[in-house]
Amino acid sequence: QIWSNETKSKPRYLFLDEPVASLEIHHQLMLLNYLTALKKMNVGIISILHDLNLAARYADKILLLKDGKSFAYGNPKTVLTHENILASFAIDAIVQLHPTRNHPYILAA
Repeated sequence: QIWSNETKSKPRYLFLDEPVASLEIHHQLMLLNYLTALKKMNVGIISILHDLNLAARYADKILLLKDGKSFAYGNPKTVLTHENILASFAIDAIVQLHPTRNHPYILAA
């Protein structure tokens, strides 16, 4: 539906629920790179990702949930912090900036 001629001039959105679940890492990256290309073609991508590192790498905005409710929303650097991960998931994670991509990188402590 995002490809039909009548929708090309209108906002287009693709909703994905865990699109990389059960994929090998090569295929995860291939799919997320493809979605990045779609975004550049003015297609809005809304996706659920449980891998925080993939979300940090590919998402423009992140909505972090706690107990099924909105806990934090914003860019990956402001949302994926040690404090937010501890509060949301009860995990004492190490959060650093990726050395070459400048997005958060999360390690379970």
